[in-house]
Amino acid sequence: MTAKLKLLLLLLAASMPVFAGQQNPDSVQAARKSIIRLVVARLERDHYSPKELDDAYSKAVWKRFITAIDDYRSLFLQKDITRLQAYETTLDDELRQGDVQFFNVAFPLYQQRVRDMIRITDSILQQPVSFKSNEQVLLNRHEAAFPVNEKDRASIWAKRLTYEVFRKIQESAATDSIGKLPLAHQEQLARAKVQRWFQRSFSNLLVAAAEDDKFALYVNAVVFEMDPHTAYNPPADARMLQEQMAHRYYGLGMELGIKNDEVFIKRLISGGAALRSGLVQENDNLVQVSSHRGEMVEVAGMPLNDISRLIRGDKGTMVKLVLRKSNGHEAMVTIERGIVNEDETGARSAVIHQQQQKIGYIYLPAFYADFERKDGVHCAEDIAREVRLLQKEQVSAMVMDLRNNPGGSLDEVVKMLGLFLPPGPKVQLRTRDAVSVYNTDSTQPWLYKGPLTVLINENSASAAEIFAAAIQDYHRGIVIGSASSYGKGTAQATLPMGKAGDPDKGIPTQLFGSIALTQHKFYRVSGSSTQLKGVIPDILLPGVTAYRKVQERDNATALAWDTIPRTLYADMHRSEKEQQLIMDGNNLWKNDKVFTGILENTNWMKQHQDDPVPLSFDKFKLHQQQVQAHLDTLGEIWKLPAGKQLTLTGTTILTDKILQERYEKWMASTGEDAYLLKTVEIMQQMDGLQ
Repeated sequence: MTAKLKLLLLLLAASMPVFAGQQNPDSVQAARKSIIRLVVARLERDHYSPKELDDAYSKAVWKRFITAIDDYRSLFLQKDITRLQAYETTLDDELRQGDVQFFNVAFPLYQQRVRDMIRITDSILQQPVSFKSNEQVLLNRHEAAFPVNEKDRASIWAKRLTYEVFRKIQESAATDSIGKLPLAHQEQLARAKVQRWFQRSFSNLLVAAAEDDKFALYVNAVVFEMDPHTAYNPPADARMLQEQMAHRYYGLGMELGIKNDEVFIKRLISGGAALRSGLVQENDNLVQVSSHRGEMVEVAGMPLNDISRLIRGDKGTMVKLVLRKSNGHEAMVTIERGIVNEDETGARSAVIHQQQQKIGYIYLPAFYADFERKDGVHCAEDIAREVRLLQKEQVSAMVMDLRNNPGGSLDEVVKMLGLFLPPGPKVQLRTRDAVSVYNTDSTQPWLYKGPLTVLINENSASAAEIFAAAIQDYHRGIVIGSASSYGKGTAQATLPMGKAGDPDKGIPTQLFGSIALTQHKFYRVSGSSTQLKGVIPDILLPGVTAYRKVQERDNATALAWDTIPRTLYADMHRSEKEQQLIMDGNNLWKNDKVFTGILENTNWMKQHQDDPVPLSFDKFKLHQQQVQAHLDTLGEIWKLPAGKQLTLTGTTILTDKILQERYEKWMASTGEDAYLLKTVEIMQQMDGLQ
């Protein structure tokens, strides 16, 4: 990350909400118009490859926003869509003028339909669902027609709610004693749960903050049409963006999860305020959280990011939680926010012991960096520490695991590459007008020169792809993983937006959030972009999530793949043995039951994941059992059975007992990983390990 980008991150930390809590409609409208003007100006002036704001762009934004607020196509009626289509080709004109007329019409209509849904779902769920229906429900309605009238809409929701009740019955039967009750009684209890969940979910869409949230969604529909990674961040999100990069925030230190549609405390972070208080236990259900305005907010149905935003805040401030304990009792607790250092999400290492050989293993979940504090965390420094620890253990090779790593700081990945590669170019960065080469020089210590593999999957993105690509282009090591990495070959600068005030005249500074704007594309030293195509491993292994459409190429607005001239770099050349290993590598799993099983199950999921679901309860159970069997297989098949698991030992002893226990638990779970075992088996055939 350049000094300019670092500075912008620091400026972003000072952003304060401009219209949160405002009651004056005129000032809210003025702020929103300013946001539109500023966003459009940024897009047209500073985006890497800006599109023309024309009727085609307008139609795309219109469709994207409608989909964002009604992705199941079951809130709006066809007459609503017809009414809103009057704006389908005029949004480009509104954007140029800084107008928000379409949003001002769409949002009240949306909230009216949400109120309808509270009434409709409540009415449908007053009556028992049928167990003998011959109908089916389509869970993916992204391209379905909108309901023609209220009767049509009620029919869509009757099917959806029947499905949800059946699903609740299945969950209860698998998890508690409810499954032993008569089916009619199970249905009654399940229907009540579904009713409460939908009532809470829809009610959350009517709270005071909902309009600001949906306006941010509208602005993001505008910017997403430029490319999938340009994003508008309202003022309340600015803090969270910086905290994610710095691995440090003020909150309670709780990891949340969702189970049976309920939010629960998945993990308490060592040293966090929640654990210190003694008032919160893991597996408590989180029912309500106090907002920054002081009112209690029901969290059922809320995205986890939105709940985290409520819990986090300024150091020393208080947050109230309503928790449902294991005995069913609800209790309100008040806890003071404190600093939370996410040590457990940083770099970690261990030694793999396999056939009298010691292989170093390093796991890096993200390319993090704290630019606000001099003593803040930097992943390149952490990786250098882990490399030195492994060298003390006299390992004969190393594995760098970048699976599920979403990327992060460009500066950090360049520094990190310098630990494994000789001085020279590491990545090229292109703007509209020029190409820059990022190098390391002789002042950067080349710490490790031994055998190396890099493990990636379809969720390895951005900086993770830069690292894997450089190792591959230099022929420094072997990249192993699923068909390709994510394919994010673009870089974003986070730019604050607002108006400077004048304290002497009593005019406050207005900050309207920020925009993460795509301004650069990454290119490998070989000249090829990582955009869209990602990094194709030297040795391919079937991926457990290959059936999901979640990669860059699945985004309609993704920027294109292209090339630029290669830069001069010193190819380290592969040995004949490594070349032959790569040629043979893709056949190494063909007779392995684990990986052939993964391929078989992912292929099945690709073919059937959008199938309609039968609403005869007996057929529903069979369908769900079939789908769940494939999902369970994919969730467990890569875990090695006892006797075949890898043995790992730690590189350090932690003084914190809880952290040490979790470190040991992490090593034990890592030892179950069939992908890591296959990587080790491949490495044992590399030069220097025989």
